[in-house]
Amino acid sequence: MPLPAYLVGQLRITDEAVFRSEYAPFPGPIQKKFGGRFLIRNDRVELLEGVSCGPRLVCIEFPSLEAGREYYYSQEYQQLAPVRRRSCETTLILAEGYGGQG
Repeated sequence: MPLPAYLVGQLRITDEAVFRSEYAPFPGPIQKKFGGRFLIRNDRVELLEGVSCGPRLVCIEFPSLEAGREYYYSQEYQQLAPVRRRSCETTLILAEGYGGQG
């Protein structure tokens, strides 16, 4: 049984109007096609250590690493990604969940 995977993104929105109208409404329906669901999607983030690229944090859970990859590389998301890149600075990480003990 595959472990769940998590797509984690930090965003610094540089064009609020474009981000809100042309990007934000659309990833949710696409990710659902790949079994994804938002766990975190907000600006209430407190940096405790290290470096952050932006104040917005997004975490999307997928049923597997492969499902997360399929979402990101899907034609639907790749058509939307340029709008995200144009309207905010982003760091994205896809990581497999922990399956061990302790």
